[in-house]
Amino acid sequence: MGRWKDAFLKSLDPELETPDSFEFGPPATEAELAALSAAVSAELPKELSDLLREFNGIKIVGGGEKEPYFFDTLEMPGAGEYYRTWDCDTTHVMEWFRNVVFVCQVNGFSAMWGFVIKPFATFKYGDIVSFDHDRIAFAETATDLFTVNYQSLIQLVGAQYKNAG
Repeated sequence: MGRWKDAFLKSLDPELETPDSFEFGPPATEAELAALSAAVSAELPKELSDLLREFNGIKIVGGGEKEPYFFDTLEMPGAGEYYRTWDCDTTHVMEWFRNVVFVCQVNGFSAMWGFVIKPFATFKYGDIVSFDHDRIAFAETATDLFTVNYQSLIQLVGAQYKNAG
């Protein structure tokens, strides 16, 4: 098993989740990574590329349905589009989202995490940021919406699912 899968599986609470509660996507191809990079018009952070080469997405399996937890290369570029028709003005939010490639979510997209791929506000390339959907309606600046959460992707993969529960 690889570094990233190990980190994720070690984070599971054995009383609530089992390794078969999740489905890992097959490794991303170089063509898929190039397509994602082109779709977001930016170079992908090395950590993200390395992870995607090990597995391309994680789906939570429950009740016969699969919900994305860690996005795959096809889901990442448009993950922020979920909020375009939110019940408030999302003009600024959608501008900020273009600077982030979203990599995972919990609770039906109520919280999402991503990599900064284009510096903006106080955020620099490679920062791992998060936001909670409850902040969208009140965000006047990017720092009202986003916070830097983890220093590395391995921390996010190994801790976020457990912390979100």
